[in-house]
Amino acid sequence: MYVASGSAFTSYDLSDPESPTYLDSLTYSDCRYIAVTGDYAYLGNGYSGMAVVDISDPSDLIPKGSYNSYCGALAVSGNVVFASNRISPFSMNVLDVSDPLSPTLISNYTQIGRYSRMVVSGHHLINAAEGSGLESWISAM
Repeated sequence: MYVASGSAFTSYDLSDPESPTYLDSLTYSDCRYIAVTGDYAYLGNGYSGMAVVDISDPSDLIPKGSYNSYCGALAVSGNVVFASNRISPFSMNVLDVSDPLSPTLISNYTQIGRYSRMVVSGHHLINAAEGSGLESWISAM
């Protein structure tokens, strides 16, 4: 299990759900959002941007790359991360993370509001925008 607690990204072993075992932790300034796929976790760290962490060994978390733009809620599909920018004007960055050491911007879209949650289902990206409802995008990714 992975936890974003504001100041840290932490992994736990839940083999015994009655007694979770701490495995490892990395310190971040504002770690609040997590998207996981395969061997990588993508962390939304607010003003500190997005961090990429190798989680192939949960007892040895390894920082990889980062993207230096405000990053709140995020979702991942394959080698693409959708990252919300909750600073006005609100936007969504679409990032290529095929090279975990160097995420690159593919595109940027204006949002209807501040995204608080994002999820990918098939070719659909669903965004919950605070005070503005839901947005649905169809992705060719």
